[in-house]
Amino acid sequence: MTSGTKHIKFWETISEQKKNSGIHGEYPMTSHCVCAFDEEGIAYSGGHNGLVYKWENRQAVGTFKGAEHGFVSALRAIDGCLYAGGKCGTVTVFSLPDMSVSRTVKFTSMIRAIDCQNGNMLVGCRNGSIFHCEGGNQKEIMSSHNDGEVWGLSANGSQVATSCDDNQVIIWDTDKRCKSSAVIVSNEKRQPKAGKASTLSHLPASQCSRSVILKPDGQLVVAANDGRVHVWDSITASEPSKVLEDSREWI
Repeated sequence: MTSGTKHIKFWETISEQKKNSGIHGEYPMTSHCVCAFDEEGIAYSGGHNGLVYKWENRQAVGTFKGAEHGFVSALRAIDGCLYAGGKCGTVTVFSLPDMSVSRTVKFTSMIRAIDCQNGNMLVGCRNGSIFHCEGGNQKEIMSSHNDGEVWGLSANGSQVATSCDDNQVIIWDTDKRCKSSAVIVSNEKRQPKAGKASTLSHLPASQCSRSVILKPDGQLVVAANDGRVHVWDSITASEPSKVLEDSREWI
């Protein structure tokens, strides 16, 4: 089974490379982002319209809301459950075969991958995080930058700060070898008055960092690609204490 723009394809590969299109019938035509089979051979696909489609013999036989908003970005069918992840950052767990919702779990960004075993769930997110969920407990076991290039690096004792084109500044604890905290560069979407450094990121210049300083007094200073400098009084502050249009104001 393969999914794509405005279609679902079912393949016969035992004797020959033969494919047949899925039949949407009474259910809305859409592009399909992901697909999966359960242990009984029933097929499911995640639509760009936020619906999960159930398929039998190439025929759509039902749809279910799989994402609060945006498209369904990940599917996994295992142990009598279907796990549907969405662009909205939510995983919805359906009980099979009746497709009743057993629970929903909220994460930090778009869901990119899901795996499960004995009720435990591993979830990979678009922002570079991987979460382990056991019962109602949710633990971030992996953190990283995720878009463009890492431009900023600053060390202060056992703390290291990195900044990137992904609108994240991450503080790492080198003793524990893990992320200790993080801040976003900016909520604003703006471009510089003139010129900017090159980037591979899709984000606006105001959300791409070019350098970072982690000062001994706990201050965090970040220069963005739109020419502004953001100053946090501490690495635990949720917002900068000042934003400077001209870095000479701070120097």
